[in-house]
Parts: sequence; C-alpha cells; structure tokens
Amino acid sequence: MPWTSTNRIYAKPSNTSSGEGAPIPLTNTPKAAATAAADTGGRFELSDHGYGKGSVKLLHVYRDGEYHVIREFEVSTELKLSSESAYVIGDNKEVVATDSQKNTVYLLAKKYGIKTPEEFGAVVVNHFLYTYRQVLEAKCHIIEYPWERLQAGV
Repeated sequence: MPWTSTNRIYAKPSNTSSGEGAPIPLTNTPKAAATAAADTGGRFELSDHGYGKGSVKLLHVYRDGEYHVIREFEVSTELKLSSESAYVIGDNKEVVATDSQKNTVYLLAKKYGIKTPEEFGAVVVNHFLYTYRQVLEAKCHIIEYPWERLQAGV
C-alpha cells in the first residue's frame, strides 16, 4: 500500500487500491507544526539533548634531553545547556560553538599539560562548567593511542 507524502510526520497509507481511482482525502488529520516552537499540541518532546566536538587530536611531546616521550590523544566534548531555546526556536546566543570547544581543548592542553587522561578530562569539564553559567552538564571522553619506541640501527 503506498504512503501519502503530504504529511510526513503523520503519514498514513493512502486510500487508493492498486492505483485505480482518486485517493480519498484524509479528514481530521492533525497538521504538523513547522517547528517545535509552533507546536502547541505537545507533539514534540525534547529528550536527551546535548552537542559537542568530537575527534580533537592532541600530540603531546615530553622532552628530557635525548629522551623524548610522545603521547597521542583524541578528545571529545559534549555540553548540555540549561535552556532549550537553541533547539526549539533556533536562538543560539547561549551556545558554546563547537570550534570554541576544540580551541579550548588545545588551550588547556598547552596551559596545563596532560599528565593523565583522567586529570585532563577533569580540567576540561571544570573549565566549561565554571566558565559558562548556561552549561548544566559537561562530558569529556579521552582516548590515548599508544606509541612504541623504535631503536635506531638495530
């Protein structure tokens, strides 16, 4: 049975049988709200929402004379705001841009270094929570990729 495409949110099978005859118009079908802000019937519910920046690459080099240690990290951040206006009406004034999140990760790595992934994650999360009052929840996921030392001339 073909589907009508006039009302994609509340799509119902059309009343045509094998393509013969005109379709019977559907009556009493609720009109879909164009945006969640225009929805007064409570048909939209904003569930678990958040946004962030993923796959921020960091390469940290510790130099101690002839001996260097290389550590590679991949950092992802996710923020949840106190207001839903960015999602509901498109008001982005409280949004912390994802490129700002990426640059913050770079800045904090340069300023504090990375002793352990857990400690650096706490630094990143605390920064977002204490710098931006509109941030209710901050998450930071860090993966450390291993590097293996190669011996020259062996």
